[in-house]
Amino acid sequence: MQKTNFRDRSNLKKDSLFSRLFFSAKSDAGEESREGTLSRLIIFARFPEPGKSKTRLIPALGPAGAAELYRQMVEHTLHWAKKLRDRLPLSIEIRFTGRPLETFRHWLGPNFLYSPQGEGDLGQRMRRSIQDAFAMKMKKVLLIGTDCPDLSPDLVEGALVLLRSSDLVLGPSEDGGY
Repeated sequence: MQKTNFRDRSNLKKDSLFSRLFFSAKSDAGEESREGTLSRLIIFARFPEPGKSKTRLIPALGPAGAAELYRQMVEHTLHWAKKLRDRLPLSIEIRFTGRPLETFRHWLGPNFLYSPQGEGDLGQRMRRSIQDAFAMKMKKVLLIGTDCPDLSPDLVEGALVLLRSSDLVLGPSEDGGY
């Protein structure tokens, strides 16, 4: 595995994916074809239910305000993700929690793959979603949350480019997370 120095940003755009929440990985299942890659963007989403969404923002926004903000963040993420899918051979999977599949399809539309996040802590759910994508013969898998309003198609496309020469791309968020 080739290691990348995430603190050395000299080879990246000023507003790079390394300043955002981001995780992506590459399968060792072989080279991608020039005709099209098998890349998957997995988006973790929760149903925006008052009292259960963005709970740390409830003191400032109230339960309904925090849920509304989260709804807008999910829809913003899917808006730019669809634009990226129009430009690149990329499938989008929404890993959902908080409501049944049909509720998400009704809210977000039928043009995505949907899978429940399942049981376990966040790390377990992330690992399972990535393993499932590789089991479906995806060559590149990108995993994002929906509460990163500065994430953009260009940043995600940059991660796909970096996966040509790296097995793993992690981007720290400004608050110290990943």
